[in-house]
Amino acid sequence: MPELPDRPDLDQLRRQARELLRAAISGQPDAVARLRAVSDRVMLSTAQLALAREYGFANWAALRIETRRRRRPATLDERWSFGGATAVSAAAGILAPAALRFGPGFATLDAVLTPAEDTSPAVSFAEAMETMAAYVKSQFADVTVVDDRDAKYALLATGRSVPPRADPEWVRLRLDPVPPRGCAWFELRTTAGSVSRLVPAVHRTVRAGVPMPIPGDPADEAPLPIEPTDGPSLVFDLAADLPPVDGALLRLDTVVSAQEEWFLHLRARPGWWVYSADGRTKRTVVSATAEDDLGTRYLGAFGGSANHDSYEEAAVRFQPRLDPLARSVRFTFRGTAEQVTVDLRVDRFSA
Repeated sequence: MPELPDRPDLDQLRRQARELLRAAISGQPDAVARLRAVSDRVMLSTAQLALAREYGFANWAALRIETRRRRRPATLDERWSFGGATAVSAAAGILAPAALRFGPGFATLDAVLTPAEDTSPAVSFAEAMETMAAYVKSQFADVTVVDDRDAKYALLATGRSVPPRADPEWVRLRLDPVPPRGCAWFELRTTAGSVSRLVPAVHRTVRAGVPMPIPGDPADEAPLPIEPTDGPSLVFDLAADLPPVDGALLRLDTVVSAQEEWFLHLRARPGWWVYSADGRTKRTVVSATAEDDLGTRYLGAFGGSANHDSYEEAAVRFQPRLDPLARSVRFTFRGTAEQVTVDLRVDRFSA
């Protein structure tokens, strides 16, 4: 099987597919055999599929996505993600994947777990803490993650509410070991027979404005209600650096919309929190709001963070769920003296 170069050229791959098609049409045995390995039809789409399979990808679209991904400027702290999966039935309950997010040395699955009745015993806090380590280790033992190359990964819980709850809750799981770059898809498979596939997130470019003075002190507005809808989550990769706001640098990584809420994962330099001189109080470096093209307003709140040497990784949690009919969203990030707006297309059909 040929290896895809570190920085593949999509135009060159297209030429290879056209050359393969011409060779098959002219009757060259090797070219004919390569096409017949995937289809009896002699056409360009068959040549593209044959080429993609030879490079280890399920189809031409997966090869094209990975080619474009590798051509983007790479950094040591690059992020990428997979989404679009439906819920699976596991021993722990109904697991609804939101996004499988990757970075150097980590692979985490954010999901909503609706626990099975017999997995949420009414135990005390102390009893739950005593059994938590063993419970977390075995919680998803019946779930296996498989990629397009037939590699298998364990799905391990990193924690759970204490004491366990019977209501739906967000859980963060990790893949062990961390998969290599270049996988075309991942499937969650349970011993009960449930299967759900995660595919590469769509990459979206964003349009950021310039920092502007904050016009007065706008009051928070209540979001308009939206009925939650079922189905796979929307996941978009951004990889967008914003201009400084009050001296803080923000890098937008991923947008994940799931069930009744949605998240913007980002990184802040030097950090996400600003502390008072005495260290007793803190506030976020910016506040975030969003409004879609249908006029629905969303309020952002802190959704968790993790410290690193030179930056802080954080999530902004928005409610209600992102309207599935929305085609674009404008984010507003406000510091103490400046604000910046960011426009993002979110409809699932546009490129």
